[in-house]
Amino acid sequence: MAYKMNIPESWIKLNAKTKNIGYLLNLDSAVGENCANRADDVMLVQYILMTTLAAPKDQPLKIDGPTEIHDFFDFVGAAFAADAAMTDQIAREYRQLAKTFFDNQAPLPTGKCDSITVTWIRMFQMRHLRKFVSAVDGRVDPINPIHGPMQKSTMLRLNVALPVWRTDLEKSDAPAALKSALRDFRK
Repeated sequence: MAYKMNIPESWIKLNAKTKNIGYLLNLDSAVGENCANRADDVMLVQYILMTTLAAPKDQPLKIDGPTEIHDFFDFVGAAFAADAAMTDQIAREYRQLAKTFFDNQAPLPTGKCDSITVTWIRMFQMRHLRKFVSAVDGRVDPINPIHGPMQKSTMLRLNVALPVWRTDLEKSDAPAALKSALRDFRK
């Protein structure tokens, strides 16, 4: 079940400012290709992707990016293509993924992990590859508190994208089932 996670004391010792975050949203099981895909975990990932990328709302933190996006490489920056030394085949595959993304077929928070959800996970991972995410694998794994606040984690990055510590989910348009799952901290 998706849940609120207290910031571990070990993270606060590494960086006192981490205490200001208050909590993170986390998953019990992985979401995406070949994953457990528990309904409330999937719904959380879908809601964050839909809210931050498909239908961004005014938030204190804006997502970086150009004002006009024409294709995948505009979105992630041309340097990504050069740095990754992508072949033409890989570039074509990424552009196909981007077509789904830029046609605004947003993942609705249904709790069912479908191809649109996996595509949006991949697009999110591509945008944050190397600096914040270690792989473009179409899956979101739970945050592991042992690995610390600087871990390369898609779920940790999704928390930053929302940003969860400045978002009142109770007053948001999140589905009732998701609000219920995230109402309290895990005991």
